[in-house]
Amino acid sequence: MRSIEPFARPTAKGCDGTGECIVKVSVVDLSIKVEPEYVIFNNGRNNTIKIKWEIQTSGYKIDAIEIQDPGTEFPDCGPEGNHYSCKNKHTTLGVYKYKIKVSGQPAVPALDPWMVND
Repeated sequence: MRSIEPFARPTAKGCDGTGECIVKVSVVDLSIKVEPEYVIFNNGRNNTIKIKWEIQTSGYKIDAIEIQDPGTEFPDCGPEGNHYSCKNKHTTLGVYKYKIKVSGQPAVPALDPWMVND
Protein backbone atom coordinates (compact mmCIF):
# COMPACT_ATOMS: atom_id res chain seq x y z
CA MET A 1 0.00 0.00 0.00
CA ARG A 2 1.31 3.42 -0.95
CA SER A 3 1.43 6.01 1.84
CA ILE A 4 -0.09 9.39 1.21
CA GLU A 5 1.70 12.44 2.58
CA PRO A 6 -0.77 14.83 4.19
CA PHE A 7 -0.77 18.42 3.06
CA ALA A 8 0.29 20.98 5.62
CA ARG A 9 -2.66 22.83 7.09
CA PRO A 10 -2.73 26.53 6.33
CA THR A 11 -2.01 28.82 9.23
CA ALA A 12 -4.70 31.10 10.64
CA LYS A 13 -4.74 33.85 13.24
CA GLY A 14 -7.66 35.31 15.09
CA CYS A 15 -7.45 39.05 15.65
CA ASP A 16 -9.67 39.99 18.57
CA GLY A 17 -8.43 43.49 19.30
CA THR A 18 -6.41 42.56 22.40
CA GLY A 19 -3.05 42.78 20.61
CA GLU A 20 -1.53 43.73 17.32
CA CYS A 21 -2.81 41.98 14.21
CA ILE A 22 0.35 41.38 12.17
CA VAL A 23 0.88 39.41 8.98
CA LYS A 24 4.54 38.58 8.29
CA VAL A 25 5.37 38.75 4.57
CA SER A 26 8.43 36.92 3.21
CA VAL A 27 9.89 36.08 -0.17
CA VAL A 28 10.90 32.40 -0.35
CA ASP A 29 11.84 30.45 -3.48
CA LEU A 30 10.66 33.29 -5.74
CA SER A 31 7.21 33.38 -4.11
CA ILE A 32 5.50 35.54 -1.52
CA LYS A 33 4.66 33.69 1.70
CA VAL A 34 2.51 35.05 4.52
CA GLU A 35 2.20 34.02 8.15
CA PRO A 36 -0.63 33.57 8.97
CA GLU A 37 -2.18 32.55 5.66
CA TYR A 38 -5.70 33.41 6.85
CA VAL A 39 -6.63 36.32 9.12
CA ILE A 40 -9.88 36.00 11.04
CA PHE A 41 -11.22 39.16 12.67
CA ASN A 42 -13.23 38.15 15.73
CA ASN A 43 -13.23 41.41 17.65
CA GLY A 44 -16.59 42.91 18.51
CA ARG A 45 -18.81 44.12 15.70
CA ASN A 46 -18.27 47.81 14.83
CA ASN A 47 -14.94 47.92 16.69
CA THR A 48 -12.25 49.10 14.30
CA ILE A 49 -9.09 47.02 14.31
CA LYS A 50 -5.80 47.68 12.53
CA ILE A 51 -3.96 45.03 10.52
CA LYS A 52 -0.29 45.39 9.59
CA TRP A 53 1.69 43.52 6.95
CA GLU A 54 5.43 43.50 7.74
CA ILE A 55 8.08 42.50 5.21
CA GLN A 56 10.59 40.00 6.61
CA THR A 57 12.93 39.65 3.62
CA SER A 58 15.65 42.26 3.15
CA GLY A 59 15.79 43.85 -0.29
CA TYR A 60 11.99 43.74 -0.68
CA LYS A 61 9.21 46.16 0.22
CA ILE A 62 5.44 45.95 0.20
CA ASP A 63 4.11 48.12 -2.62
CA ALA A 64 0.39 47.49 -2.21
CA ILE A 65 -2.34 45.58 -0.43
CA GLU A 66 -5.36 45.49 -2.74
CA ILE A 67 -8.56 44.22 -1.13
CA GLN A 68 -11.14 42.97 -3.61
CA ASP A 69 -14.62 44.44 -3.11
CA PRO A 70 -13.83 46.08 0.25
CA GLY A 71 -16.86 48.35 0.32
CA THR A 72 -16.22 50.75 3.21
CA GLU A 73 -14.86 48.07 5.58
CA PHE A 74 -11.15 48.81 5.02
CA PRO A 75 -10.38 52.55 5.05
CA ASP A 76 -7.00 54.17 5.57
CA CYS A 77 -4.83 51.62 3.75
CA GLY A 78 -1.28 52.59 2.96
CA PRO A 79 2.42 52.29 3.72
CA GLU A 80 3.70 53.14 7.21
CA GLY A 81 7.47 52.95 7.51
CA ASN A 82 8.59 49.35 6.91
CA HIS A 83 5.05 47.95 6.84
CA TYR A 84 1.67 48.43 5.20
CA SER A 85 -1.54 48.78 7.19
CA CYS A 86 -5.32 49.02 6.89
CA LYS A 87 -8.11 49.63 9.33
CA ASN A 88 -10.98 47.16 9.41
CA LYS A 89 -14.24 48.72 10.64
CA HIS A 90 -15.67 45.19 11.16
CA THR A 91 -19.26 46.28 10.59
CA THR A 92 -20.40 43.11 8.84
CA LEU A 93 -19.62 39.46 8.24
CA GLY A 94 -17.58 38.83 5.12
CA VAL A 95 -14.78 37.00 3.37
CA TYR A 96 -12.24 39.20 1.59
CA LYS A 97 -9.61 38.14 -0.90
CA TYR A 98 -6.68 40.51 -1.13
CA LYS A 99 -3.54 40.85 -3.20
CA ILE A 100 -0.06 41.53 -1.82
CA LYS A 101 2.39 43.17 -4.22
CA VAL A 102 6.06 43.51 -3.33
CA SER A 103 9.05 44.93 -5.17
CA GLY A 104 12.65 43.79 -5.04
CA GLN A 105 15.06 41.60 -6.95
CA PRO A 106 14.45 39.09 -8.22
CA ALA A 107 10.85 40.07 -8.99
CA VAL A 108 8.09 37.81 -7.62
CA PRO A 109 4.40 37.45 -8.53
CA ALA A 110 1.66 38.83 -6.29
CA LEU A 111 -0.07 36.60 -3.73
CA ASP A 112 -3.85 36.39 -3.11
CA PRO A 113 -4.63 35.34 0.49
CA TRP A 114 -7.89 35.80 2.46
CA MET A 115 -9.29 37.71 5.45
CA VAL A 116 -12.54 36.94 7.25
CA ASN A 117 -14.81 39.21 9.30
CA ASP A 118 -16.37 36.76 11.75
